[in-house]
Amino acid sequence: MTISQNDLLEAVDSGMFLLPKLPGRVEWLDIPGIQGRSINGSDAFVSLTGVARLTTENADGVIRHVYDRYTNRKQGFGWIVGPLTTPVDLGERLSRLGMEKVLELAGMANTRLDVPIPVNPAVTIREVSVDDLEIAVPLLSEAIGFTPEGARATVEALALGPSPLRRRAYLAYLPDDPDPVAYASLINFPNQPIVELYCAATLERARGQGVYTGLVARRLADAYRDGARAAVIQAVRTSSAPICQKLGFEELGGLDWYIWEPDEE
Repeated sequence: MTISQNDLLEAVDSGMFLLPKLPGRVEWLDIPGIQGRSINGSDAFVSLTGVARLTTENADGVIRHVYDRYTNRKQGFGWIVGPLTTPVDLGERLSRLGMEKVLELAGMANTRLDVPIPVNPAVTIREVSVDDLEIAVPLLSEAIGFTPEGARATVEALALGPSPLRRRAYLAYLPDDPDPVAYASLINFPNQPIVELYCAATLERARGQGVYTGLVARRLADAYRDGARAAVIQAVRTSSAPICQKLGFEELGGLDWYIWEPDEE
């Protein structure tokens, strides 16, 4: 199957919304014109809205509908404004509503999954099993800053969600440390030989030792063996994006992450 530039751009724009639903943990929003999900709890980096295909006329009404859906329940949430978002001033509309832009991401793609990536041989990586969930949840929470509810929703939806989409998750280890120091996952797009590199996080004490690079290399190699021929990622411009560029990824477009969080009691 030929992968077009538009296919890759669509994947960059929508890849963060492949997380499967899981009753009691992750639910999808049923609001026309957007994609979104909410979790059982509050986390502005896991409860997420995006892939907006709205018009100038209906945008404010849909934004208010989404906003009220979360805020009435005092649930923090995020909104991703991607390269294909419409209308083009949606970010400004979110700001006027009081949402804050907290991250700028680079939407990147790699179409050479067969090219080996040099890695630190001291980094050991293995796939996550169901027995590892209670290890992965606190690791993800500490490494990436998710709330405990957000980390649990993410880890359990990836492992247990009844979606037909193939997904994998990994733990990384360093010598002389019995506990994992990083977590990462990937999700296959439906009906496309493309994978989303999803939710990678390394503990602060383990950064700078090639752990993240090892996790990228392992996921790309596994994806290629599984039949994928391209991978996309939404990488933070100030941290992972420069690394991904060195590993063969090219930027296709930018994404902005807006959040709303309830006031602390």
